[in-house]
Amino acid sequence: EADWAHYGHDVSNNKFSALAQIHTGNVAGLKPVWQFEDPLEGGTGLFFNPLVVKGKMIVLLPSKKLAMLDAANGKPIWEFTPDSTEVNNWSRSVTYRPGKGGKPD
Repeated sequence: EADWAHYGHDVSNNKFSALAQIHTGNVAGLKPVWQFEDPLEGGTGLFFNPLVVKGKMIVLLPSKKLAMLDAANGKPIWEFTPDSTEVNNWSRSVTYRPGKGGKPD
């Protein structure tokens, strides 16, 4: 299990993961193991490249809700509707900040 804690994987946005489980010899046989649908929008799309930290996936849904999912099975852990009165475009990403000792501030 590897974290993807920044937009594009790391601060250089290189989108590279050193995981060796998926490679050119087995990619054709991959199958989805779970799919999450935004209940308010009825769609499956996410607005940006999600973050994965400590087995949890942080996503922005088409309904503009921020949600945390269990990365292993897609089950929702929490949802939050941020105040978007000052935000014109939600399509880029969110940022993860671990805080002191790995706990949020």
